[in-house]
Amino acid sequence: MSSIEKIRKNIHWQIIASSTLFIAILIVLIDTREAWIDESWFAAYAVQFIRTGEIADLNMARFTNILPHNYFFYFYTLLQAPFYNFFGENLIVGRMITALFSLLGVWAIYKNFRLYMNLEKVTALFFTLVIIYTYYYVYPATQIRPDLIAMVFVLVGMIFLKNWIDDKGAIWLVLTHLMFIFAMLLHLQAGFAWVGLWFFLLFNTLKIESKIKIIGISLPVYIAIALPFVFNEHFETNLHYYYNTFFGTGNMAGHKGGMILSMMQKYHEGAYLKLGIRAGILLVIVLNFLYYIYIKNIKVFLNDAFFLVAGASFGSWVLTTTQINDYHAVWLTIPFMLLSCNMTTDNKFIKYFNGTFFLLLIIPTFVYTIQTVKKNPLKQQRSDIQTLNQKYNLTHKNLFIDRDLMWFYSFGKNVTYRLDNPAAMPDYLLLRKAAHKKTPSSEFDGKAYKFIDETQMFLLYKRNG
Repeated sequence: MSSIEKIRKNIHWQIIASSTLFIAILIVLIDTREAWIDESWFAAYAVQFIRTGEIADLNMARFTNILPHNYFFYFYTLLQAPFYNFFGENLIVGRMITALFSLLGVWAIYKNFRLYMNLEKVTALFFTLVIIYTYYYVYPATQIRPDLIAMVFVLVGMIFLKNWIDDKGAIWLVLTHLMFIFAMLLHLQAGFAWVGLWFFLLFNTLKIESKIKIIGISLPVYIAIALPFVFNEHFETNLHYYYNTFFGTGNMAGHKGGMILSMMQKYHEGAYLKLGIRAGILLVIVLNFLYYIYIKNIKVFLNDAFFLVAGASFGSWVLTTTQINDYHAVWLTIPFMLLSCNMTTDNKFIKYFNGTFFLLLIIPTFVYTIQTVKKNPLKQQRSDIQTLNQKYNLTHKNLFIDRDLMWFYSFGKNVTYRLDNPAAMPDYLLLRKAAHKKTPSSEFDGKAYKFIDETQMFLLYKRNG
């Protein structure tokens, strides 16, 4: 019996084992990862919604007064709120929401392999497991952020799109648009994939329907979604925010310049290893895109819907992501699927080259998991805060904390992330060592506070007088 036949004979047990290991990785990371800054920020809206019925930021926003892109958070807030309401306002619950959607993503990746790349079941399952074990999938799957969920909605939308392509009715096109809209409501980066979708709809030659008919089917969906935005009392502020994001002073949530500018910066800093990693990922994907076009013999490549959405998703990484380990890089999942498809050809060089590339993306997953479980920073955070709470009775004090620590104080009214009113300065400052020096920065007015204690992960300051 050949090795291939042995693999096929035991494939079901291998899939069960691999799936079980993947779920185990999700569980241990959810319970051991350090509480991250954005996790409190994104969850605060849902917590406020449960408590008051209003979607507000609990004084957690990065902006003063109203949050300019508050409409941007409505959908994610409504998605999280039922879970917190039923299971409790807990960091682990919030992470579990993302993890559950990552499991939906496993199915969506598999279905897209089957529908668009015509891979047989075993091959599609194998490459699905390869994709989900990459660091860029596991990392965002275990934290409270909408990036992975938005990407999953795009993949589900692609499944609906294939039904429409196969003439199963206009309703599938409507559902496709809804999925892409939901994705963009979760995170604006999904707009890149949306552009790829519209390139296909307007320029493909596969469908007999006129472009006017396609627009006629699609437009009402967008009008219905846009109306609440237009009539929102903060419409003008929202409009200015989105305009500045793309054309003015905005920087796409702190990612101005994207990967290109990041590589230029690493070059000028002399950080050639980091530059090489970024350039390597970019080059591998570009070359694979060209090879995909070659093997598919796409004379009119705009007829390949998945290729266009994958290319647009890759564009979102190039133009908005500055860190190679950033959660925004989850959008590389879609172009990675094209790399997997290229490995099904008879070209041994591509098989070994892409295989090595994927291996280099999977190894960090296990290294990161082992290191995180070994250090268990979340347990250390809980222990340190419990020690300080007992020693200084902080739960009953007016307290300023770093935004990621709100979970440990139940988003209480006595706790703030902002110091908008100097006359009402809090009694204590609780800061992460990793983010602050031992002397308070000018943001906290060093003359007003004195250092009084520290733990393994935190610094504590008390207001003078």
